[in-house]
Amino acid sequence: MYHSALHKLGFEESLSVVQELTVIRDGIERAYLYKSSDITGIAFEELATLLDLQYGEFKAIVTPVKLTPRETEHLLAIVDLYAYCQEVFGNDQLARYWLKEVIPALDNTQPITWLDTFVGIEMIRELLKKVEHGEFC
Repeated sequence: MYHSALHKLGFEESLSVVQELTVIRDGIERAYLYKSSDITGIAFEELATLLDLQYGEFKAIVTPVKLTPRETEHLLAIVDLYAYCQEVFGNDQLARYWLKEVIPALDNTQPITWLDTFVGIEMIRELLKKVEHGEFC
């Protein structure tokens, strides 16, 4: 499900689907937001906004605090989409550029603006599939 995202975040590579679900249900530490920001190139504040978190909520957190299962799954979905984007374009730089590029097929909006919902994430994934298969540039 979120194998690529979990691997990028440093979880062991061979997690089963049940183990992945356990990670989601348990929640992951909010520190993974920083790591996700580094991986995707999405600014920390923007990533927090996509997850509907208040930046000030965790800006000065010292002790580990976990994301809720919903927040965890949403973060994993974004990182997983980024991994796919990276695969489609072949490198980090192009993937990061594309996510922030205005795309006519998205009513002249940036793909990143659609990552605030699971439906939006899937819509961007479908668009990437078209790019991958040469149906859309």
